[in-house]
Amino acid sequence: MNRNAPEHTSIDRFLRSGVLLLAVAIFAANLYASQHIIIDDAYILFRYARNIADGHGFVFNPGGPTVEGFTSLLSVLLLVPAFRFGIDPYLVIRVISVLCVAGAVPALLSGYRRLVAPSVYRCTWPIPPFLFLAHYMTAYHAVLGLGTMVFAALTIIEFAIWASAVTREHRSRGAGKNPTDTVSPATILAFFVVGFLASLARPEGFAVTLLWGGALLWRWRGSRRWIPGFAAFCALCAGYLVWKQVTFGTLIPNSFLLKVAGNTGPLPGARYIKEFVLANGGLFACTALWILDERTQRRPLFLPLGIMGTLIFALAFYCNTLPLMAWEYRFFAPFLFTLFLPVSAFTGELFAAFLKRRGPSLPYRLAGYSLLVAALLLLLGTNTFRGLAVTARLVRGTSDRRIYDRYELHYRERELGERLGALGLGGDLSVAFWDSGAIPYFSDCRFIDLNGLNSSAIARAEDADEMVRIVMSESPDIIIFASREPLERPEQLAHILYRPPSGPIGQYVEPLYQSAKSSGYRYGGVFTTNFYNLHFLMNPSCAHGKSLMESLGGILDAPPD
Repeated sequence: MNRNAPEHTSIDRFLRSGVLLLAVAIFAANLYASQHIIIDDAYILFRYARNIADGHGFVFNPGGPTVEGFTSLLSVLLLVPAFRFGIDPYLVIRVISVLCVAGAVPALLSGYRRLVAPSVYRCTWPIPPFLFLAHYMTAYHAVLGLGTMVFAALTIIEFAIWASAVTREHRSRGAGKNPTDTVSPATILAFFVVGFLASLARPEGFAVTLLWGGALLWRWRGSRRWIPGFAAFCALCAGYLVWKQVTFGTLIPNSFLLKVAGNTGPLPGARYIKEFVLANGGLFACTALWILDERTQRRPLFLPLGIMGTLIFALAFYCNTLPLMAWEYRFFAPFLFTLFLPVSAFTGELFAAFLKRRGPSLPYRLAGYSLLVAALLLLLGTNTFRGLAVTARLVRGTSDRRIYDRYELHYRERELGERLGALGLGGDLSVAFWDSGAIPYFSDCRFIDLNGLNSSAIARAEDADEMVRIVMSESPDIIIFASREPLERPEQLAHILYRPPSGPIGQYVEPLYQSAKSSGYRYGGVFTTNFYNLHFLMNPSCAHGKSLMESLGGILDAPPD
């Protein structure tokens, strides 16, 4: 058998390359299926980046106060050159995201190499990139425009460095060496620098770095090798926090206040968590089996504990803050990708054992790799096949660009923003609403976010009277309310107002409407989308009222009699 093994080396390489190419093809198909997806939140990043490029600073409205109404500082900074050179920001963030996907694959392989034996790695290395590339969320977040894949790639690289340090320490202990001598200060420095960049990509990157880094520092508390890296991380974090305090006057971003202000109950995000776990149950189950496997005893215990600690952190953090729709996944996606390494280790060892028992026979090799691909696709479940189904429909020409109906809302809001922008009023037009993306970005109006994204006073409003007073003091030209039900007469609107699930406006929408009506705001018409109907209340004192109604006449339905 050993004498015949070299004859099948090239075949094995060919089959493994085929598995990787299949994953790349699935990723490309999912990219194609998602190419027309846009999301309103992306335009928030674009507006900040444009204002920075134009010299206005970190403001949402030019001339307004500096406010941290974004989640990813790194994504905003990466987009600034796009506006300086006149490049489409959506194209730029998508190219950056795809490059991050490509850069995360070597990091996944590096981390996987540390988790399994060399003999297992040689015959199973395509597993982690397959899980990563074939998962629909990878392509979905690469085109979404939010920079989620920037954070995901940095988290994966950080995890790979961490896994390398932990496994080196574990092996040196088994060899009777001083474990702290096997990890260089440069490795520790690289871990903390990447962790800091991840923290700039998303605020929870700080907690992830402290979680993983704390495990390392506790193990090496008797050594001084970790001091330069940890000192550099502390210095970078201190400088960043001082800059935030000086620039924004607070360390807590408005985006966080917006997400938690309207939540009620002890576990407001329980439904979100349930849907996420059900959709990815195969990955969770496989990870649990890998950790419980008796062979894990030969591996460093901190590795599975670190992975599970990260997941527990993510679940606990988001379960108490984000009652968002489960299909988004964009807040869990970065942590989901770290699951692929232990899942790959578990399935890889099973597959390597299968090949070893069956020998180098070509039919068994072909059957084995075919079963491997089938098992991985089954493990990913609908996270792979729904993207491919959409691709098939697009290829047959049976679907238009609004392949996902829920994204029609974002296209419609973009249309509304473009129509307002055509007036050329810019900051002379003020609009109050809670979707702060496409409408203010394309209209360039002075926008009042009713959830407080660009107003710390609104985000921190403690009661309805205070919130209403702040909004009405701005005298917006247009206040937009929403309803899910059709409106038969204007007087009915007060009874069918839509309450957003997060943010303060979900609790204060009725008092705001009543205040607007008592201030003389007139019903101007309804803008219909597939998600909700947008009702326009026009300020009677607006100097541009006539031109506004003429411009919006083609897209607003007349008020009912």
